[in-house]
Amino acid sequence: MSESSYSVIGSWPLVISRAVNAYGIDGRALLQRVGIDPTQTAQPEARCSLAQLNRLWRLALNVTDDPALGLTVASFVRPTSWHALGFAIWASNTVRDGFARLSDNFRMFADYGTLHINTLDDSVEISLHRDPAISVWCASETDAFIGTCVLTARHIYRPDFKPEQVWLSRPQPEDPTPWQRLFKCPVYFNAAYDRILFRREAMHQPFCY
Repeated sequence: MSESSYSVIGSWPLVISRAVNAYGIDGRALLQRVGIDPTQTAQPEARCSLAQLNRLWRLALNVTDDPALGLTVASFVRPTSWHALGFAIWASNTVRDGFARLSDNFRMFADYGTLHINTLDDSVEISLHRDPAISVWCASETDAFIGTCVLTARHIYRPDFKPEQVWLSRPQPEDPTPWQRLFKCPVYFNAAYDRILFRREAMHQPFCY
């Protein structure tokens, strides 16, 4: 299957463009250069092809010259960024409940893979598995999605919440410091698939509003 056969929620490129703005670069102009209409991205039914998304990532990485751009993008995600799915996640009663909602409705965000939740002895593993038919992939998409998962958990639970380990399929960056700074735990690269390990007890802790 080609890149054009897969898609992500239309508001995702908008988040990327807003992050690019923080570098002093016109993010909306980048959207237009890859064929994405900025006026349509905020519509709930809007979708963006993986081919367009890959072009956007490559262009954004080129103009920002920041290998950790995906982590910056993660910091710009808000409840409204994923429409109804985002609000459902933020309204969860536990971190595990939030990830369960994301897992059950992952195709609302993207159809390029699946999100799994596995309960281990003392940990809960959140893992992203891309469709093996995808031949072209941008590592920044991995960074942005996994980074969003961790930052969202902190937003809805507590600011000091951190994983036990993060494993990323992306290549080892020359300077892993930005990844270590965001995740605040051991980070491993060149993994078979992308996964986050959280302490089991914390994942089931009810929120106190």
